[in-house]
Amino acid sequence: MSDLFDDEQTLEQEINSIKKLLEKKKDTNIIIPDYILKNIKYDLYEWQEEAFKNLLIYNSNYRKENTPTHLMFNMATGSGKTLLMASLILYYYKQGYKHFLFFVNQNNIVDKTKNNFLDYTHKKYLFNKNIIIDDKQIEIKEVDIFSDNPNSIEIKFTSIQKLHNNIREVKENINTLEDLSKIGSYYDNSKGIVMLADEGHHFNSLTKKISNDLFDGDFELAEKTTQELIEAAWEYTVVNLLLQKEKFQYKNNNVLLEFTATVPENNNVLEKYKNKIIYKFPLLNFMRKGYTKEINLVSTQQNKKERILFALLFNWYRHKIAIRNQIPNFKPVILFRSKTIEESKSDYIFFIDMINKLNKNDFKFIDDLNNKINVNTTKSYYDDITTKTEILIRFINDLKIDYQEIIDFIKTNFEDKNIIITNSGTNKNKNKEVTDSEIDTLLNNLEDKNNIIRGIFTVNRLTEGWDVLNLFDIVRLPEGQNSGGGADKKTAKATVEEAQLIGRGVRYYPFKYNNKNIYKRKFDDDLNNELRMLEELNYYTYDKDSRYITDLKNELKKTGLIDSNKEKREFYIKDNIKSTPFYNNQKENPNRIKHNFENAIKECSSFQYTIPSRNVNESEIEKNYDNKLETSYYKDSRKISCYIKDYPKNIFYKAFHNKANKDNSLFSFSKLKKEVAIKSIKDLLGDNFLGKCKIEFISKDVNKFEDISNEHKLKALSIFLDKLFDIVENSIKARSTE
Repeated sequence: MSDLFDDEQTLEQEINSIKKLLEKKKDTNIIIPDYILKNIKYDLYEWQEEAFKNLLIYNSNYRKENTPTHLMFNMATGSGKTLLMASLILYYYKQGYKHFLFFVNQNNIVDKTKNNFLDYTHKKYLFNKNIIIDDKQIEIKEVDIFSDNPNSIEIKFTSIQKLHNNIREVKENINTLEDLSKIGSYYDNSKGIVMLADEGHHFNSLTKKISNDLFDGDFELAEKTTQELIEAAWEYTVVNLLLQKEKFQYKNNNVLLEFTATVPENNNVLEKYKNKIIYKFPLLNFMRKGYTKEINLVSTQQNKKERILFALLFNWYRHKIAIRNQIPNFKPVILFRSKTIEESKSDYIFFIDMINKLNKNDFKFIDDLNNKINVNTTKSYYDDITTKTEILIRFINDLKIDYQEIIDFIKTNFEDKNIIITNSGTNKNKNKEVTDSEIDTLLNNLEDKNNIIRGIFTVNRLTEGWDVLNLFDIVRLPEGQNSGGGADKKTAKATVEEAQLIGRGVRYYPFKYNNKNIYKRKFDDDLNNELRMLEELNYYTYDKDSRYITDLKNELKKTGLIDSNKEKREFYIKDNIKSTPFYNNQKENPNRIKHNFENAIKECSSFQYTIPSRNVNESEIEKNYDNKLETSYYKDSRKISCYIKDYPKNIFYKAFHNKANKDNSLFSFSKLKKEVAIKSIKDLLGDNFLGKCKIEFISKDVNKFEDISNEHKLKALSIFLDKLFDIVENSIKARSTE
């Protein structure tokens, strides 16, 4: 496929170039089909929509018939890759695909994904109960062996290791490699196989280390096979044998879609994915949009017991805050990370014994807690826990809470039955944690109101493929630097795993507050609000070896969990300046962005929107950009004008609120009220604001404004507001750099 692209551009850059061309045309936006939007349980976020649209653009412009498709979605943990998968399953079914193969490197992820795709009673099920496409109800069936001509969507769920071995066996109820290769061939009426590879970064050992030409991965994986060789064999099986049908040269329309949050930093791998990554949405972007928790690194010199008690205190405090603010079913969870499986078992026993013996004397360390917390002198935003500790202590003192109340809470919520250790009692492997299906079910449904688990002890069992919203505290129990590194100063593997684990915990816990988006942080501009505690993840570690803290921060910056540009800065004002009239009589400048806003209104005073003709297919317009088509299309069209002040109020409010919710940093009502001196959204419809702006509808089929559908009225106004707000933002950015 490399011949399709400019050597200097990636696939995503090529697609973005096409998007810019589309933006220059009127009403030529790529549209996600209704049969997808109406059959999935949740609305797509803007980044999921962009990812899907990139695929539509790719298939319209680059895909070749009878040539396999290999693409990757490089998207942050928690950004909704599984919902995107569900949408893609419906899309490819509509294109004629009936056979879907889902695989990943861990069995627990396989089991979790089954529930998302198959069990409509499950809380995290992603489709509507009844899936209707072309007036026909579609069933999604799990299969062990694919049918020849299925009437429904068939999905085979498997681990990649099991798949690798099974296709080499000839036995009943197993698809062999030859069976899978014939699907979609000249001897078969099926379209082909769509393969969904989760945690795709595991399928690159062959690219990183071993030449394809010298490697034959056609062997069964034994228990003692090295991990490097195992993962190289996985890549060989997925790409060479299944996608490209190396040994069976038939017609081939197979599709391989990889999903991962992290692409390995290896030159060969980066080159491999240059023309395969169709969409990037890194964790830093996800965090900046406000859909994750913020991170606090709590670096202290407290001993293990005190670090545990510190986390338990914050757990109790969050619980009290949730009750006080009427947030139902709130159950904050703590994770305790150990270095080895044996240490995890010992730490678990230590914890249970400590809880059983807990008394008021154990909390004496609270009296000098502020002095023990060592806030890093860099004043990093992510290290500031001192203020929160003071708030916690003040909360206890102001309400005159007896520590016995806290002890009773801890003993009730953290007794043995409320704790999980991610290692089965029957497991004899000292190097690998193994859990049973019952524990996996509890781990994957921690937010459920009937789930009693409040504490988890683990080593690295949960660093990948674990979705959890109500994890608020991670306590690193070992004291000292992780082993590893050396002369090359390479970060220890355990530290990398700890950064991955933190990435699992930053998933945002949704709760209602006023009219704000329940899935998004609400207090970035109000850090002193007590509910801010429900938007933060605390990571507690023993601060003795500064190199460990440095390494961890560097890993968090690499993955986007810490924003390198975000720091807390303190400014001290001299006493003589404080006493001046200038300091004591500061006034807000109501014209700070008003000038930019007024200029944008002038620029957008007349805006055109084209309503597609009933006789022209929108997809035809999108695929043809020449002037002849445009001239033919607009011939005999008429203009229908409407001032914004005369717009239906319900449509105006909906369009404006949709924009404000996406851009609350500048265009939420609270911001506009302050910046342009308005008292209500209604004021925006006045002649001195948006009232005199005009939208001109271009149409062949409609004669008057009342006959225009609400859908097109809303769409036109939304595009108008997008243009208006972009002008304001660009103007502000330009002024800020002057």
